[in-house]
Amino acid sequence: MRRAFPLLLLLAGCGLAHVDPAAVKALPLEARLDLLEAENELFIAVDAVDEASFRLQDAREAYRSADERIDEAEAALEHAEKGKEPHLIEVAQLAVQAAEEREAFLDIWRDVEAARLEVERARLELAQVRFERTKALAVKRANVAGAEKLDLDAYESAAAGLEQEVKQREEEARLAEEGAGTARSQWQATRRLLAQRTGGGQGSPWVE
Repeated sequence: MRRAFPLLLLLAGCGLAHVDPAAVKALPLEARLDLLEAENELFIAVDAVDEASFRLQDAREAYRSADERIDEAEAALEHAEKGKEPHLIEVAQLAVQAAEEREAFLDIWRDVEAARLEVERARLELAQVRFERTKALAVKRANVAGAEKLDLDAYESAAAGLEQEVKQREEEARLAEEGAGTARSQWQATRRLLAQRTGGGQGSPWVE
């Protein structure tokens, strides 16, 4: 869903002037139509931030509920130990280990989703500046009222800076994903071993 976004605040943070809507309205129809592509990219970026925010919320909720899985596995282990059946005890121990490793992975995964959100926020800021740059360029070319107040170099400089910011955020997200990959591999290895000990794990309460 598309929603309103604080464009003026972000532009102010970049030290840029907001292109006067009256100047944009004064543009020839063809020039205004040329703005649609940049505007659509802006809407896509807004949606991407929303989606990343939802994924982060889901990751946080999954981590908060991870303790329940551990409690269930520990209760099953206690029950198995009372029964003194070696196979069930081994399975229960693996289930506890898998639950703990899942929690460790989900803890790191929160950081991954947070880093991905920062990527999308940086991309949104870039899309906003690019949209303003496109409008400023159109106003300059048409030489409508207010064109003389616009500094195209300032928009170019801001866009270049934000492009570097996006790259930095993308690298941070990549590193976070690498860290999560190690934790995920450990968890999945334990899950596979647990599935083997439970005959494949299909329908087993021990295997997620």
